[in-house]
Amino acid sequence: FYIALLHENSGPVYWTRTRVRNRWVDKIEDEITPHQDEWDPDKSEKSIPVLIVAEREAPYRYFGQVTDLQGRGVAGAEVEIRCSLHEPERTFEDDHSYWWNTKTDEHGNYSLRVGTRFVNAIWVKKGENTGNDDSAEGDLMAPGRYDITLRPNHAKR
Repeated sequence: FYIALLHENSGPVYWTRTRVRNRWVDKIEDEITPHQDEWDPDKSEKSIPVLIVAEREAPYRYFGQVTDLQGRGVAGAEVEIRCSLHEPERTFEDDHSYWWNTKTDEHGNYSLRVGTRFVNAIWVKKGENTGNDDSAEGDLMAPGRYDITLRPNHAKR
């Protein structure tokens, strides 16, 4: 079945925890298999108690400062955070282009709340200069501080 977590006046809410049967999971649990009794099909699970906890504000905060090669804050840089809805990304049905965006302030600081804790990339761009969080492809990044240095595209690392 499909559940849409929408509030008609304030838009989407953020699914943060799930209780399946008697176990809490701090994530979206969107694939639940009923228990089967191979010896007695009448004893197989017919229903599964599920409780979903949702929040109005995106619960996971990523923040930091974007600087140039001289260590000065870069104002107006575009910060993009790529998220997955699963840990790990499981299929191409999981939208791999789930993006959250913001810009840095006058001191190069950014702060962004996202709706999932499965962040796997932070990219920054200002003009021809780019930067990223230097994580390995597919690694999940815990919420917290990520400072990024912008470099000219042609610069070798």
